[in-house]
Amino acid sequence: MKNGILIAGAVAIVVVGAALVLRNSGAEAPAPEQQAAGPVAHMSSGPVPDFSSDKLGWRQNNRGGDNTGFNPIPGDDSTRLILHHPDFPYAQNVVNRVGDFTSPLLTPWAAKILEERARKVMAGGIPFIPNSRCWPGGVPGLHFFPAPIYFLQTEKEVWLLSNRGEVRRIFMDQAHSADPGYSWYGESVGWYENGNTLVVDTIGQDDKGPIDRYNIPHTKQIHVVERFTMNADRTEMNVIITVEDPGAFTQPLKGLMRYTPATERGATEKTEWEEYVCNENSEEFFIPADQLVPVPSATKRDF
Repeated sequence: MKNGILIAGAVAIVVVGAALVLRNSGAEAPAPEQQAAGPVAHMSSGPVPDFSSDKLGWRQNNRGGDNTGFNPIPGDDSTRLILHHPDFPYAQNVVNRVGDFTSPLLTPWAAKILEERARKVMAGGIPFIPNSRCWPGGVPGLHFFPAPIYFLQTEKEVWLLSNRGEVRRIFMDQAHSADPGYSWYGESVGWYENGNTLVVDTIGQDDKGPIDRYNIPHTKQIHVVERFTMNADRTEMNVIITVEDPGAFTQPLKGLMRYTPATERGATEKTEWEEYVCNENSEEFFIPADQLVPVPSATKRDF
């Protein structure tokens, strides 16, 4: 089993349709080097929380942040994060995003790659932003896409849908595959806790995209755990994210993303699903041709 990428039109049908049959799409050929998270399935406990936000979406709303990296977790050690380079603090439309490649959290391999990317920005280049060129966000990169997310919950699966056409499938109350292969979103299994939390464990991601807008790289060893928790009055959803990757980080990264019910920009009305097809809206007129990252294209069907 694996996640796939669906076109936005199909996603819209999924969201508004009255019924949906979800089917297992089959795994890729085994990848011997992939280490499964374990054969034992975590089982849900307590009532099933409703993440539908009154059947509408959630929008990332990090207070005091700039949608670049994770927020620190209150009361936790902020040194678990990689932030802006101290000599190049981000300023919208003035200083582009430059990740701190001197962070001790980076392995030499990851620090070298991040420095190469940062030096290009310091020299006046334009930083790569995955969603601007229709690259899938991956996990946890999808959290940094500027679009509402929607939850489609069934007994056996949870689909997490981004209004920019990204789709994640989370298989509930079952163990990871022994050899899930590699894909943009990997293999996600989940379970509910305490009547207000969805826990998602993801392995099997490839190493194509960065994990955030600093363009921090990762390897195929990446293992991500997300804890989606709503507050009592359903006005805020916090996601605590832990990223382990011994190839890229000297210790697990851990940070917070905040969401609130999605509203129309500058208004109080809740936003509804709008069709968006990235490949039809990906023209970049202000990026030099030698810096223009190509839009990914599929060479085989996902299902």
